[in-house]
Amino acid sequence: MTPRRTQTLLDYLYTGVLYLPMQSRMYVLKPPTPDIMQYMKTAYYTTLHSQRFHQWFTVEQCQQLLIRRGLIPKNYKAVLKELVKTISDMKVDLYLSYFRTGSLRRIYNQLKVARQKYQDMTAKLSHLNCFTLENRAIQQSFIVCLKHCLYYDNQLVFSDISQIPHVVFNYLLITKERLEPTETEVRHMAKTQPFRSAWTVSHGNLFRNRQYTQLLPSQQLAVTFSKMYDNIAESLDRPSDDIVQNDDMCDGWLIWTGRKQEKAQKQKQVENIYGNHKHKHNHNEIFLPARNTQDIERINALNDTGARVVMQQRQAQIQRHGKVKESQLPDQKLARTQLQTQQFKGNRN
Repeated sequence: MTPRRTQTLLDYLYTGVLYLPMQSRMYVLKPPTPDIMQYMKTAYYTTLHSQRFHQWFTVEQCQQLLIRRGLIPKNYKAVLKELVKTISDMKVDLYLSYFRTGSLRRIYNQLKVARQKYQDMTAKLSHLNCFTLENRAIQQSFIVCLKHCLYYDNQLVFSDISQIPHVVFNYLLITKERLEPTETEVRHMAKTQPFRSAWTVSHGNLFRNRQYTQLLPSQQLAVTFSKMYDNIAESLDRPSDDIVQNDDMCDGWLIWTGRKQEKAQKQKQVENIYGNHKHKHNHNEIFLPARNTQDIERINALNDTGARVVMQQRQAQIQRHGKVKESQLPDQKLARTQLQTQQFKGNRN
């Protein structure tokens, strides 16, 4: 970001005031008060209710239309879910490759490709949102905001909602979205000076005792990221500053730490419920009965990544051959090979 852009966004985060140029004039969009915020929410839900029988597309209908046109695949939800997992895994790889700089460029390139695929897919999914009732309700909420918060020369511009021309409304909405900080920009400011110092000095009360729900979306993001960096700084195994300043590596550290904690928590949960049966009897597996789909999902969630890979390999072989002896399962063959190798090494010694 340029210094000018940085200062403009800082002023916006501190004050919530946005300056909108239009027709050689500079209009001021002030942050809505809690009462106006409630009015905006009321306008949003009233629109959803009052126009629910009008000829609006639903989000699902828009998605089906995109599928029929071949713009998105039928299994787009599974594709998006897999892309999210791929991006998370690559961020973890970046963090774990911090000391292997030769691998960083390759991982960065792969991450860039996966992220672009995700952005393209989400952009296509939102392509027809302008025809949905949800979008109409959002517009009505913003119209209320313009009526009560848009000023010129210290006076409200619109005294009546019906006075807002459609062209002016679209221009103000597009300009507002263009001038507001992106999530990446807010995160950058939350970890750098001078916002970081202002947050620290205020002891987390930078926005003057306003409740979180009363803040603008960008201000809420700033609070979220600031608290995240506070937690990172207080962590006993805090990563280096280079990692903290790199968003992807920092995300990788957070994901990796979360997965470690989740794995330990699941292991403790199993031991608390079923006792330390697995280690006491030197077993690699514990078979738990499942009565329904929900039980199956909960039991599968107790397995780590390695165990899930083993389960997938077993299922694949069973589907190919129909009936397979336990000794012929891929993981059992590998275990026997490893045992024979260890015995061979022991005999040579």
